[in-house]
Amino acid sequence: MPSFSRRDALRGLGALGLGAVLPATAAGAVPARRNHHTVSAHTVSIGDATVTVIRDTAFALPTGTLVPNEDPARVQATLEAYGLPTDVAPTPVNAVVVDTGGTRVLIDTGTGQGDLVGTMEALGIEPASVDRVVVSHFH
Repeated sequence: MPSFSRRDALRGLGALGLGAVLPATAAGAVPARRNHHTVSAHTVSIGDATVTVIRDTAFALPTGTLVPNEDPARVQATLEAYGLPTDVAPTPVNAVVVDTGGTRVLIDTGTGQGDLVGTMEALGIEPASVDRVVVSHFH
């Protein structure tokens, strides 16, 4: 079986046309000064906080790596049963901005393959206004 690194997956994103299967741009959520890329984000209010989930980028994860401790035939059968791709799984990379009114927190910063800063600016969130950055995990 060929080896497939995360870096290879990210490089192949454009060639795979993965953008076509990602959710559409959040309607009405993007100011007119939109950047060159498609902005995909969703904002909700939770109590007094505003939470914005920003799709920074995505990569194709080989389905054989989804459940490494399970029989690959069973994983494939489950994916087929639910009508999901059996070769690669589109895997989004999201960042979350939590704005409490007094503090703005950025949770995760993407992989460096997207344009998080440009997307934040297109959404009217100035990167310099972030008070804290929380890294939930490393790649």
